This record gives sequence, C-alpha cells and structure tokens, in this order.
Amino acid sequence: AFTAPRTPTETVTAQIWAEVLGVTEVGVHDDFFVLGGHSLRAVATASRLRAAFDCPIRVRDIFEHPTVERLAAEVERQLLEQIAAMSEDEIDLSLTVE
Repeated sequence: AFTAPRTPTETVTAQIWAEVLGVTEVGVHDDFFVLGGHSLRAVATASRLRAAFDCPIRVRDIFEHPTVERLAAEVERQLLEQIAAMSEDEIDLSLTVE
C-alpha cells in the first residue's frame, strides 16, 4: 500500500527520486531499484541529495538504504552527526547565516 512521505526529509527525498526515476509518485516504502533505479541513477540521486541537504550522502548509502524512509533516516543521521561535530562558534555562525 502507498504511504506518502511524512517528514520534510522524506518529502524532498521522494521528490528527488521521482524526478531522477521519471515516476509520478514515490512512497516511503518504495524501493529505489524496483522503481527503475540503477547505479547511474543512484549517482545522480546522491548528487542531488548532497546538494539539497548539504550532507555527505554516498551512492553506497542508496544501495544500503533503498527506500525513501530508510534513506531519509540516513540523511537525518548524517546531518545530526555533522551538527554534533561542530563547535558552538560554528553552530552560532551557521544559524546566523541562515
């Protein structure tokens, strides 16, 4: 059964998948490879996810987390890891810039 994205991260991830894979609708439990994904499309998807979220998502992450739900959770994990590694000054500067 189709389950729509529930979080902003899932929504953006699903939109990128739909554009890269040329499909109209992507649910959180849909598998990247079942929808027509392959290694070249994974490269394009990883690149767009890196740009959208400013996180170091890799092609391998798509293979390891092939659903929107799992990949969005990995993106969030990586973002939290980046924040945890920042100093207070870097966090203050980041919040000021935004």
